[in-house]
This record gives sequence, structure tokens and C-alpha cells, in this order.
Amino acid sequence: KAKVYLFGSAAEGKHVLSSDIDILIVTREHPAKIRTKLWKNGIKEPFEIHIQPPEKAHLYLKRDKFVEID
Repeated sequence: KAKVYLFGSAAEGKHVLSSDIDILIVTREHPAKIRTKLWKNGIKEPFEIHIQPPEKAHLYLKRDKFVEID
């Protein structure tokens, strides 16, 4: 089970054509396993994927505007 958040310029409504799309995935699964799944499903650029366990996610969540993706 994972929680997924959009953050950065896209979450703030400030993105432009050249912007990446920042995604935070909060999960206990190994980051390499998640990245492999994403890559195999065609999830690459312009996404910037950040993967953190729940106990470290607060380091991200306290600094930017986040939108939880259902």
C-alpha cells in the first residue's frame, strides 16, 4: 500500500511546459522495485519520482504544498 502526492510547481499551479512533475510515493516497498514497476508501465519523463518510507515522508511533506492523489 502506498500514498502518492503531487508537489512542486504542478501542485502550486506554477508549472510551465519545461517543468518536471514531482511525485512523492510514500511506501515501505524498496524504491528500486517501485521504479522498475513505473518504468515498465511507461512512467518516465517528465516525472521526477521521489520514494520515501512513511517515517521519512514528513521531511518532504513539511516543506512544500502537496496534493494527495487517490
